Amino acid sequence: MVAKRLRIQVAKIKSEIPDANVQRVGEGIAVSFDDKNPDGSKAGLFFANNQYNISSNAQLTVENFKKIFADYPDTDILIEGHTDNVGSESSNMVLSERRANAVSNSVRNEGVAASRISTKWYGEFQPIAENNSSEKKSLNRRVNIVITANEKMKADAKKTAQ
Repeated sequence: MVAKRLRIQVAKIKSEIPDANVQRVGEGIAVSFDDKNPDGSKAGLFFANNQYNISSNAQLTVENFKKIFADYPDTDILIEGHTDNVGSESSNMVLSERRANAVSNSVRNEGVAASRISTKWYGEFQPIAENNSSEKKSLNRRVNIVITANEKMKADAKKTAQ
């Protein structure tokens, strides 16, 4: 039952946020983004160098997620902050925390319950591209989202299975 509900949510995310890369991972959903939309505009949850403020495009992504989070209240949301390798490891850790918190605050401001949201930050330690050009570094200045079933969804699934 949990797997079925998550499959339905994956389809909804792909439909509502077509620039999202959506994968089922265990009993969760991992959402990341490519750097640009097909029309060349900036997509997803990316940040300028050494910045943690949310761009207007990133805010649109948050607003699209809000609709999905409202439709699936039995899920928890993990927001993960990342950086490129410019700057010290310690400053990048702080910057990735600020990015995760900025997106978390924006999601809460859209009306999603704080109890559903958690944050983690990784600094420069989980790059998705080599940090050997400005274009590739921009891919590492990001926030990813992981959606998992909460305890209520798991309990409901157990009841249904009996």
